Amino acid sequence: MEAKVMAPALAQMGIIFLTFGGISKAFNNVQVLKPRDLSIKVPRLGEVLLSWKPSVNPEPESYLIKYNVLIKTPMKEEQYTTRNNTTNRTMALHKGLCAQVCVIYYWGEKEAERSRWARAELHASPGADGTSVTNLSCVIYTEISNNTAMDCSWLAGEEAPEDTQYFLFYRYNMHLGECQKYSTSHEGKRQSSCHFAKTDIQITEDSIVVIYVNGSSKHSTIKSFDQLFNPSTIERINPPVNITVLRKQESLCAEWLKPVAVWPSPCFTYEINVSDWVTGSRKLLTVETNSICMRIDSQNRFSVQVRAGGNHRCGNSKQWSAWSKPVFSGRPQMASMLLLSLVYGTLFGILVLGGVLCRRFQLHRRLFPQVPAPRNPFKDLLSDIEEPIEGALEVISDIEDLESDA
Repeated sequence: MEAKVMAPALAQMGIIFLTFGGISKAFNNVQVLKPRDLSIKVPRLGEVLLSWKPSVNPEPESYLIKYNVLIKTPMKEEQYTTRNNTTNRTMALHKGLCAQVCVIYYWGEKEAERSRWARAELHASPGADGTSVTNLSCVIYTEISNNTAMDCSWLAGEEAPEDTQYFLFYRYNMHLGECQKYSTSHEGKRQSSCHFAKTDIQITEDSIVVIYVNGSSKHSTIKSFDQLFNPSTIERINPPVNITVLRKQESLCAEWLKPVAVWPSPCFTYEINVSDWVTGSRKLLTVETNSICMRIDSQNRFSVQVRAGGNHRCGNSKQWSAWSKPVFSGRPQMASMLLLSLVYGTLFGILVLGGVLCRRFQLHRRLFPQVPAPRNPFKDLLSDIEEPIEGALEVISDIEDLESDA
């Protein structure tokens, strides 16, 4: 009985063995050729396109052809299979790459035979070593107008000549943007950062932004540099808005709205900094809701600050936003207003009293006495000359009388 059951199974296994053996024998008689005319092109910033021509072989029946692709750069290595004779990848290309492709014949799920590797290279970008930018970093954030803005900064290469100027571009999907607003370094000579007030970048978890920086100099060829960023990992989250703080009996409660961002409210975690301005104590709390209430035992002056960060639900940003401006609890705010009113009222009273005293005792005349008008020197000189002339004539007349008497 068992022999009768085993017989069909053995027969089926034998058929599979003979069939696979036939395929292997077919390949033993024919050399599997590698793909032909492998080429590398760069159609866009940070994108590499590989293409090749299939090899020509006698085709055994019932097999599947796939291509194994291996791309190596100094920064990473990527290997995958495809059924097409073209493939593209997004990656940093400034250091060049080596691409390899081989053809694989499959019988069912099992690999039957493969060819040798076809190889091609993309050379590194031209230019002197040490002249490309370093420490390239970018942040993306959503403005109140819901525009996606981006800021990037970098350092000059150590071997870059003094007259080197750098220029930044970005690519997101099919859109290419060039920086129009640069800032210079502290020496004021070389561009070291860039601001995009509006971009076409969408902050999603699976998108890629290519940042490309090249340069120019009269003394040397400047190497270009490119780097890939995931927008959700470099997002700078805005602080929460519309923060209100209220006292409810022996509790201090705060509410706020989510930051200006593309993410919904459940995507954020919040840190709350509660400060007692009398004792100097602080409490740091973490919540995932848009409000909090905490018990307080005194009527001291309290302030509340809130900042936002991404959580595990959506987005990959690991950065916290800046702290919001401090918002004070209701009663201390009234006390502060009363104190300011008292100070301004006292100053106004002092000014009024000073004016009354000056008028009563004529202090302004003592402090600022009237200055007499200056004399006219020409008028005095003329008056002094006229009198002596008349007197001189009289004296001469008297002398003449005395001589006649003698």
